[in-house]
Amino acid sequence: MKSSIKHISALAFYLPALVTSVGSQRSLPVHLLIFVIKVGTIYGGILSDKVIVRSHRKRGGEWHAKDRLKAAIPGVLVIAPLSVLFSGLLTEYVPGKVGLVLDLVCLFFNGVGVSMIIKLTVL
Repeated sequence: MKSSIKHISALAFYLPALVTSVGSQRSLPVHLLIFVIKVGTIYGGILSDKVIVRSHRKRGGEWHAKDRLKAAIPGVLVIAPLSVLFSGLLTEYVPGKVGLVLDLVCLFFNGVGVSMIIKLTVL
């Protein structure tokens, strides 16, 4: 229960900041970068909390610092590498605007994966 309340409050903090900064002098790529970082941070936090709670239950309430690193595995092994691989394949084999849009989607997921990794391993 506490975890869901914390994440709802994180969304309540981040989303107004994004909406109010849209009207400022920043360019669209800056807004998209901020959005990607926020999505990765929120998703990484939710995943980290789930992994830590599961590890606490397994060890009877004992906490280890390495528990947070287990939550970074999806970002390190799946999201970031696959998004780079698909981005390269789409750039090479899908021409035109469709290829560009799909490439940008891959780069969005790359940003989410990298920001998850940074949030979980550095903080």
